[in-house]
Amino acid sequence: MPKHADDQIPLERSPGPSWQDVLDQDSRPVPEFLRAESPYLNGFSDIPKDRYLSREWHEKEKACLWSRVWQFACREEQLPEVGSYIVYEIADQSYLVTKVSEDEIKAYPNVCLHRGRLLKTYDGRCTEFRCPFHGFAWHLDGGLKHIPAEWDFPHLETRSEDMALPEVNVGTWAGFVFINPDPEAESLHDFLGEEIMRHFERWDMENRYIQAHVSKIVNCNWKIANEAFSEGFHVNATHPQGMTYTGDPQSQVDIWGNTARNISPKGIPCPLLPFVPTEEQMLRDALDVREGEPLPIPFEEGETMRTALSRAGRERFRESFGDRVDDLTDAEFLDKKVELKIEQLKGKMIPGYGALLKQLRGEHKDKSYASYLFDPLIYSSDASIQLFVKSVQDANLKTDDASRKLKGTLKEEYDLFTEGKSEFDIEKLNDDLLEEIKMGGKNRLSLVQPIDVNRYETERKKVKESLRRKYNAPQPMEGETWESQTVLDRWKVWRKSDTYKRYNKEVQSS
Repeated sequence: MPKHADDQIPLERSPGPSWQDVLDQDSRPVPEFLRAESPYLNGFSDIPKDRYLSREWHEKEKACLWSRVWQFACREEQLPEVGSYIVYEIADQSYLVTKVSEDEIKAYPNVCLHRGRLLKTYDGRCTEFRCPFHGFAWHLDGGLKHIPAEWDFPHLETRSEDMALPEVNVGTWAGFVFINPDPEAESLHDFLGEEIMRHFERWDMENRYIQAHVSKIVNCNWKIANEAFSEGFHVNATHPQGMTYTGDPQSQVDIWGNTARNISPKGIPCPLLPFVPTEEQMLRDALDVREGEPLPIPFEEGETMRTALSRAGRERFRESFGDRVDDLTDAEFLDKKVELKIEQLKGKMIPGYGALLKQLRGEHKDKSYASYLFDPLIYSSDASIQLFVKSVQDANLKTDDASRKLKGTLKEEYDLFTEGKSEFDIEKLNDDLLEEIKMGGKNRLSLVQPIDVNRYETERKKVKESLRRKYNAPQPMEGETWESQTVLDRWKVWRKSDTYKRYNKEVQSS
């Protein structure tokens, strides 16, 4: 194809149904916000690599992006009491976000105005912000509280306002707390925009809480990590277990101003697969249920994976959402980066480690201890965790297969040996296991094959007895035995000597 300007290159789509095509088959009326498609097109020009590698570009981002953009700092429930605070860090900047009253949250640069020391290095609760270096202190509302040895700072007597902690813009939406260091920043509402807010109207985000918080430091430029969640065509290589039931190349990515969404349709196979799975196969793979095992949810002949899973999802959420779940679409239950299986565990009260193991055993009756512990992690949103667990599982399966084959072979050979029908010459085999060689003027046993343990131990005892004589280890004298108290006492003294240390070192090396 000849080169064209970006705006002349036609926008082609992946083979197979798009997410909009999937919505056409939904069992419920689809709201307009799900039908929305952004008109934004990035273009096809290469992005200069210095935007990911250059220190100069990084400094530009610190000055023009991270110091001027609204960014999620915490949830309101992370600040449960007056005085609760969290430390929020971005690039080389640190901020304190704190609850100063029952209905007000403030944020400040996390730095002492005296000598620039961090005021806090951990999350917690306090009645003041006191610098651990010299003891300068501020009230929760940022006002100056105390200057130690204030007679040394007479120039600050009339400048208490100048010594107040500078405030950082704070905005809240649906229980989420955002900060923006730019004093001229637009409001949080204007920044987020109306479009993205429509997507959460049906989900009551204010009435939510943090069940778990997992963080990970990834050694890459932040844009590399972010872009991994802005496309779907990595699934076939990174998450191949989901290819049968996830149309990853058909993902729809929308960008509206400062916000974006990425939706990957479930219940349609990846077009990169060399075969077309059945609906039941897609359902089994999505739930990680092997062929021949009973499915944990009802599935009728002629039914699709999407209708079966969304029906199960409605019943699972009915206790929390009430009959409102009947209006929620299949797409809202399925087309997200959360797998059903891990949700099944989340939705149950599991009060302790033993109960958790019992629950896992119940859902993985025929699996090994390692497997039922690792399997839930395969559905983690963290790709590195998925890859690690997948590699462990693969290695475990290979080991199990090899072990079973070896056990079968050994059993057959053992039966032949006990019946006197073995072709092995046992004496020759033992002779071939060890070879006596001279090394450093000493006779040493060299392992040629897996060892005859009895013979090896016999030879090792000979070596140790020779070394004991060399290093004057205590020996029973006439009338004594190894159990005699006098021999034991001499042995205790010898074990504390430098001679014993040299002896032991040579034993270990032999």
